[in-house]
Amino acid sequence: MKSLRRRLYAILEEDDERRGTGRLCNFLLILLIVANAIAVVLESVPSIAADYMTEFRAFDAASVGVFTVEYGLRVWSAADHPTWSARGIWYARMRHIVSPHGIIDLLAILPFYLSAYFGVDLRIFRMLRALRILKLTRYSPALGTMATVIRKEFHVVVGALVILLVLVMISATLIHYLEAVAQPKIFGTIPDSMWWAMETLTTVGYGDAVPQTLFGRVVGAIVMLLGIGVFVMWTSIFAVGFLEETRKQGFVITWRLVARVPVFQDLDAVRIAEIASLLVPETLPPRFTVMRRDEAANSMYFIASGDVEVEHPEHTFHLGPGHFFGALALLDQTPRQATVTTLTECRLLRLDGEEFRDLMKDEPEIREEIIRVTRQRRRRGLVPLDEDEAGTATE
Repeated sequence: MKSLRRRLYAILEEDDERRGTGRLCNFLLILLIVANAIAVVLESVPSIAADYMTEFRAFDAASVGVFTVEYGLRVWSAADHPTWSARGIWYARMRHIVSPHGIIDLLAILPFYLSAYFGVDLRIFRMLRALRILKLTRYSPALGTMATVIRKEFHVVVGALVILLVLVMISATLIHYLEAVAQPKIFGTIPDSMWWAMETLTTVGYGDAVPQTLFGRVVGAIVMLLGIGVFVMWTSIFAVGFLEETRKQGFVITWRLVARVPVFQDLDAVRIAEIASLLVPETLPPRFTVMRRDEAANSMYFIASGDVEVEHPEHTFHLGPGHFFGALALLDQTPRQATVTTLTECRLLRLDGEEFRDLMKDEPEIREEIIRVTRQRRRRGLVPLDEDEAGTATE
């Protein structure tokens, strides 16, 4: 039972395990979420709803059934969460239930049961069904990153919101006293004027409220300029935060990939971090030609995951995770001697020529290891004898 639960957790939650069954499961769930969003939109069209209401209800019931099973399996398998499980099975499950993704999953199915068993207004039910689109946040790295940015920059976001509210209040007060006599219906009160202030500061300007007096237009022009500043302020907060978070996540992923390569495993965390900054991660599809024979050598590659085929004029062999290729031509400054093609989806770490020379200079032990492996591989006719003799640090 534990092994089944662990496998289920790997399929539903762990990114590194999303191969085969896990990838298919995620694809089908995404497809169902998108189909539900389309159904909600189409059902709002009276003519379509009248003709296909029975089908819409059947599809909704089936979708809720799938989402309910998914929710139950996620809660059950949360007992194998690598961090939460240390404090107990039920603690891990409760943490999942109250987590953002857990709450979204619950909101995706709750309206159906509220409508069926507690007589909730169907209009509210239809509105809440649209919340199912939020389930896509689980599968969208960009949306997850944006949520992280908002959480980390919360105090900055609140500060910007306070500035906006202050500007709205001042702008609404000024325009009220300047335009109340000329346009009492639009600017007769400060609350009425706040609508104009908000749409002007946010550079929307619907045109439903326009100052007519000279001083009112002067204030309007100033508010427009301030609105540009407000727009830049919000944009910079999210753009800088998003870029920083993306860079951080990319570095962490690269660091982990570098740490898995046997050539680098004996290095400390600081040196791995320095090397990670030199390497460029690439994810390549199956049957992709990484390099061709006789072309100029400008980089070498470390295999973090997946398998490649090395086709030499005399021999053809395979390399897997932990191996490297392309170093010999860089070392000897000669054209490529083989064509390398991916057999499966591969995560590679590319080390370009200039960075390769810097690494060879700064890390003599890594240089000696790469030279030893490549020379030994060439002496043996480029045919690996076993897993430990095909370009790993344990050779």
